[in-house]
Amino acid sequence: MDRALIVDDVAAGREIAGKELSKAGFVVETETCTDAALEFLRGERLDLVVASHRQPGIDAIEFVRCLRKVSDVPIVVLAAVPSIEDCEMAMRAGADRFLRLGGSVARLGEVARQLLVVPMGRSGAIGELTREEARALGQNELRSLLQRLVVECRGNIAEIARRMNRDRSTVRYHLRRMNMLD
Repeated sequence: MDRALIVDDVAAGREIAGKELSKAGFVVETETCTDAALEFLRGERLDLVVASHRQPGIDAIEFVRCLRKVSDVPIVVLAAVPSIEDCEMAMRAGADRFLRLGGSVARLGEVARQLLVVPMGRSGAIGELTREEARALGQNELRSLLQRLVVECRGNIAEIARRMNRDRSTVRYHLRRMNMLD
């Protein structure tokens, strides 16, 4: 069974995220601050880390940076009041996903499962791609999808977000990162 760590100083946030991950089949561990989570992670092998953006001690962005130095575990950052800047900083630090704590948290289990899918290798065998190659492949697929949707939706970001089942800030982030939006 896959294991996930939820890092949130708010009990309600831990409970909501834990419920969604449990429904998706994860065994859930929790920590109340990023400092304790880093200590916990030194001796544990986990399949996923979910961190609340605002934390006492080091915030989730710095937590992601620290974790990326020692692990490539998938990381989801949750924010109660997200902003494009927060999303960009989290993704640049190494987070795999950035979700809004509220409506988007209902998709947490689905997103977590997507992050754990092992891509098929070039010859069809599982595991032939390195994590970097898999990310590059995913980025190329995302770029192609965004290019197609920008044309089909005539640049309407709200419509692109609706078709991708994502929020507008995430779509804007990826469009900017791929130099498709100023």
